[in-house]
Formats: sequence, C-alpha cells, structure tokens
Amino acid sequence: GVLFEGTASGSLTLADLTLRGASVGSAASAVTGLRVAGSRARLTLVNATVEGFSSAQATELQFFSGLGGAVSVLDGGTLTARATTFAGNTAKSLGGAVALISAGASATLTDVVLENNVALATGGGAVAVLAPDAVLAFGGNSRVVGNSALSGSGGGVLVANEAARASVTAGRGA
Repeated sequence: GVLFEGTASGSLTLADLTLRGASVGSAASAVTGLRVAGSRARLTLVNATVEGFSSAQATELQFFSGLGGAVSVLDGGTLTARATTFAGNTAKSLGGAVALISAGASATLTDVVLENNVALATGGGAVAVLAPDAVLAFGGNSRVVGNSALSGSGGGVLVANEAARASVTAGRGA
C-alpha cells in the first residue's frame, strides 16, 4: 500500500524525518510508497531523507506498475522537495526515485540529492518524466549522482518520447 498519499486538493508536508524501506507488495491495490495524485494535490518534503524504497515486486495487475521507486506523481499532483535526499531507491521499471507519470504532474527539487537510485528496466535511474506536459525543475545545489538504469536509458534523468513537450530545467533559481 501507500505510506503517504496526497490526493486531489490535499496538501501534506513532511519535514525533518527519515523515511526508510517502504516497498510495493504484489497485491493488486499496492502502489509506490509516496504518491501524489489528483488536481492540486501537493506533497512537500523538507529536510527529509527517503531511502531504500522499492517497487521491484510490482506486478502487471497494479495501476502504474513499477513506476517510481519512492514517489509517483500523477493527474495534476505536485511534489516539492527542499534539502532532501533520495538514496538507494529502486523502481521495477522507470524512475528509481521519482516518476512524473500523467497529465499535469510536476516536481520542483531544490537543494536535493538523488544518489544511487536504480531503474531496473526502461530507464530514469533517478527521475523519469513520462507525462507530455510534466514539469521538472532542479534548483539550488541539487545533485544527481551514481544513479543507474540497468537495461534502459537515462541513468540520471529520462524524458520519455511521450513527454516530448515536458519542461525540464536546472538552475539555481528553480
């Protein structure tokens, strides 16, 4: 199941904590440990560590199976992370740490470290951008290091073909 879920018009802020070792089981209802889904849903992580999450056991029966090892963002949801580390997370398919999956998904990552995350299949070792109108912004001193896509592309960040109109920016002011 979901460890934390932000849903339509809901807002959740998690600060000054470590989240460790959540994994997706094989039940049909199981999804990624942190999920932000729905118009105006917002998850904010501040001074947090998200490590050892995994969607490696996901099955084809699950909605968005294996997308996002730690966080999945979809249907207009927004992830904002500041001074946060995503480390050692694993996705069965795409987005070892974060996957921006469907329409309106966005993530702003400021002073974030994405380190040693893995996508076991298609790609995006740290982040996978799949939505055509997704927005991914890196700011501050964000770093993407040591991530890998074992049998795909984008060891750090993957922007999939279907996301050709997505916006991906990197800079100190994001």
